[in-house]
Amino acid sequence: MKQRYPDFVGIGAQKAGTTWLHNNLGRVPQIWLPATKELHYFDSLYVKGGKNRADTNRREKAAKQLKNIREGAERTLVDKRRIELLRELRCDELTDQWYGRVFSYAPAEKLCGEITPGYSVLKRVGIEHLFRLSPNAKIILMMRDPIDRSWSQIRMSVRKGSHDLERLAKHHTIVSRSDYPSMLSAWGGVFARNHIHTIFTDHIGNASDKILSDVCEFLGVKFVQARVPKSEAIAHEGQPMDMPASVYNILKDRLRPIYDRLDEIDPDMAAQWRARHY
Repeated sequence: MKQRYPDFVGIGAQKAGTTWLHNNLGRVPQIWLPATKELHYFDSLYVKGGKNRADTNRREKAAKQLKNIREGAERTLVDKRRIELLRELRCDELTDQWYGRVFSYAPAEKLCGEITPGYSVLKRVGIEHLFRLSPNAKIILMMRDPIDRSWSQIRMSVRKGSHDLERLAKHHTIVSRSDYPSMLSAWGGVFARNHIHTIFTDHIGNASDKILSDVCEFLGVKFVQARVPKSEAIAHEGQPMDMPASVYNILKDRLRPIYDRLDEIDPDMAAQWRARHY
């Protein structure tokens, strides 16, 4: 197969609506996305500890879909190329050739892309790697109130078995995965600023169609509202959990420098977020 690299990449942030974006972009006729969200190619190479988590996440999702196809009553109707792609996604030997093969499954007339939140924290060497493969790629970053985003990350860790909330609040990824100014500085140091599009999660629900329309315009494809009739629906809404005051205070203290720098991105949204907490 002729290799192909992504026309666009969603880089995160984690717990900021990337599954919502993936689900809705997947309904746009001119866009192709892999059979599973999150390829985890670049973070597996450049983020410490990322390889084992990334490999496991992607391979388990692909294996589950293959199992469902084998056992499902409609398996005879499944596109053979989808099965081949899922087998490709189950691969554990990650190379530029593998990454290029994944996108070779996209129809030539469609834009292809992927969304992996782990890419938001890539250092310059990882970002430059993507740039070498796809210098014209367009980058999408979703942002959520840093404290809300961090609490969602902590709750996800609790569901996976960690229960020391204060220790989780002090984990280094709490700051790095909320530091949108640093993300934009790193990615903007490699990709042209007009190739980077930002989204605020706060607008999902009351302005979902506008968000998707803006993304489609950024990517150069037509937005067809009828294809995304439930765009306001939130994906993976977690179980509610009250945030202990001790955890809230830790997050306020650790994330305050980020709130102070958010004016660099959007003064109005920065003011709204700061007013919630300070």
